[in-house]
Amino acid sequence: MKTIFCSLLLTALAILSARADLTIVYSTTVQPPSHDQKAEGTPNDVAAANNMTIKVKGDKARIDASPQITIIFDGGTGELINLLNDQKTIVRISPDKMRAIADMLNKFSTKRPGSETPRLTPTGKREMINGYDTEQYTYDGPDFKAT
Repeated sequence: MKTIFCSLLLTALAILSARADLTIVYSTTVQPPSHDQKAEGTPNDVAAANNMTIKVKGDKARIDASPQITIIFDGGTGELINLLNDQKTIVRISPDKMRAIADMLNKFSTKRPGSETPRLTPTGKREMINGYDTEQYTYDGPDFKAT
């Protein structure tokens, strides 16, 4: 009985002391459009590739957006620390300054009166891509236009 109680106590202590950390790795690769798509692209075809790592432990988060910039956010104090690795510089932003920046962004990014809703319209052009029959559309939004 004593050994069962001790083993249950040790298991409970191990479970309570265990903490989970979260790591998110986000990878993007953008290839230039071409009419004769290959099944697999070569490294020369790649226009841009980016890896971003987000690590969360407790109330702190570290974001490695690029090799040049690392961002550390302390949720307990609200402080934001930017590490500019190539310049070997640290930029600290206090919670008060963060609130002021957020208020200023909200002030200037409010919904403009009379802003149009985005529209998606077909152009009528058809194209065969990787064996699929596709149609081309035009996007008209308040901030940009794309085809």
